[in-house]
Amino acid sequence: MKEYFLIKKYINKIPYKIITNEDKPVVAISPNENLCFPIQPKDNIVSSTGAGDTFIGGFLSQYIDGKSINESVSCGIRNSYISLERVGALTHIDKNIDSFNLITPKHLPNNIIVIGNSCSGKTTFINYLKKYYDIYTDVDDLEPLLETFMLDNESLVLSKDQFTKLKDKLKFMDNIYNEYIANYDNINHYTKKSFDGNGHDIIRPIL
Repeated sequence: MKEYFLIKKYINKIPYKIITNEDKPVVAISPNENLCFPIQPKDNIVSSTGAGDTFIGGFLSQYIDGKSINESVSCGIRNSYISLERVGALTHIDKNIDSFNLITPKHLPNNIIVIGNSCSGKTTFINYLKKYYDIYTDVDDLEPLLETFMLDNESLVLSKDQFTKLKDKLKFMDNIYNEYIANYDNINHYTKKSFDGNGHDIIRPIL
C-alpha cells in the first residue's frame, strides 16, 4: 500500500491496481469497481520467495493478450500456487499445466460507513476488515467529536471574545465554530453533557 500511494503521486491514471496480501484475498481496483479474489489455503508451501513475481508474470501473460481482469488475476494466482511448491519464482509453466480455474470475484464497496454505539465493536470490526481488504483508509470520528464537545462546553461559559481563542485548537470542526460565532447569543448546540455527567448526548442528529 505504501508503494501504491507513492506511485499515485507521480502517475495520474492507473487503469488497474492489483494488491496481493500474502494469504489474504487479491484485490483489483479500477476507476469503476473494486474486485476481491478469494485465496484458497495451501498446506504444502515450500517457499514464498518469488510468489509475487510469479503472480505478475501470470497476470501480464493474460492481460497483455487482451484477456479479462478475472482471467488475468486467476492466472496470476494459479502461477503463485505453483511457485509456493518450489523455491524461487517460476521460469516457465510445465507443459502439462495449460489451464487454470477461473475465479469469480466479489465486489467491494468504495466506501464503508460503520455505525454503532460506543464500545459496540466498530474499531474491532474495522481492524478485522482491513486485515483482509487493506484498501481502505479509516477516518475515526473520535477526534472531531471531542472538538464538538469542547465547543459546546466552552460556549456555555466563555464570552464571545474568549471563545474566538479556541479557533487555533481546532483541526476538524471549523464549520461548527463559525456557525457558533455567527449566532453566539443563540447557539443551536449539537451536543450537551449527559445527565449523569459521563460523556455527551448528540441533540442534533445531523452531526
